[in-house]
Amino acid sequence: LLTTAVWPSPHAAIVITMQNYLAPFGAWVTVTQGVVFVVCVLAFRRGLIGELAARLAADDRIGMITAVHPLHDPSLQHDPNIVKAILDHTGRALYFSRSPLPYPRNPQPGFPGYRHMGLYGYSRAFLNQFVAWPPSPLELTEGLEQLRALENGAAIHCVITSHDSPGIDTPEQAAAMEALLIRKP
Repeated sequence: LLTTAVWPSPHAAIVITMQNYLAPFGAWVTVTQGVVFVVCVLAFRRGLIGELAARLAADDRIGMITAVHPLHDPSLQHDPNIVKAILDHTGRALYFSRSPLPYPRNPQPGFPGYRHMGLYGYSRAFLNQFVAWPPSPLELTEGLEQLRALENGAAIHCVITSHDSPGIDTPEQAAAMEALLIRKP
C-alpha cells in the first residue's frame, strides 16, 4: 500500500514514495535547478536534494536517480524493513531487496552493501514512462516500486552518501519521528 506524491515542473519531477502511515507528516516542496522535489520526511542531509537535482539536470541519460548509503551494521542486512541496494561499478542499481544483498554465501571483506534512502528523482520523460508501466511481479513481491523500473530495463543511478538518515520503515519508527518533530521548536 504505497502512496506517491508527484509535483511536476516543466522539465522534471521528484517523487517521494512512502508507506501510508507517513501521511501525518505532510510535505514540503522545494525547487532546485528547475527540478521539483517533494520531501515528506525532513531527515535527508542538507544538500543531498541539490546534489541529486544537479546530477539529474547535468546528464540527460539519467532518467531516474536515488540515494544510498553504506550499510555498516551487519544485523540490518536481515531486517526486512531496511531496503538494501547493490550497485554496479558505475553507480547504477543492480537490485533492491528487503532480503540480504548480496546473500553472504562467500562473504568478501569490505564488499559494499547499501541502504536505500527512499528519495527519488525522475526526468519528466522517464516519469511519464514509469507511471505507464503496470506494477511488475518483482515490485509486487518485494513491495518496492523501484523494481518496476529495473524489471522494465531502466537504469537507476545511485548517489552514494555517507549520511545515515534515520530510517522510518515501521509504524513505530514513524511515531518516534513524529514525537521528535513535535518537540522541536
